[in-house]
Amino acid sequence: MASPDSAARRELVARVGVELVQRTAIEREYLYPAVIEHVPGGSQWAARGLAEHAGIEEIVRALQGPAPDQEVFGRLVLDLVTRLTDHLRE
Repeated sequence: MASPDSAARRELVARVGVELVQRTAIEREYLYPAVIEHVPGGSQWAARGLAEHAGIEEIVRALQGPAPDQEVFGRLVLDLVTRLTDHLRE
């Protein structure tokens, strides 16, 4: 595990951010259109998923500001993990 003040911690979070943006793009292009077309109630499910992605992207952007050893950085990482876990459960 990277120490709180390390460059490795910032790098890891940046890499996760890139992966999330890529995953979101794929879901927007392929998953959500298919869900809307083939799943009853798919429009609502897709809208909820897109809203969750927007919140996750907001956290990723917020993580670019504080230093990795700041308390706010740790809170943002915890919030990101929580939201991702909730999103993946659905």
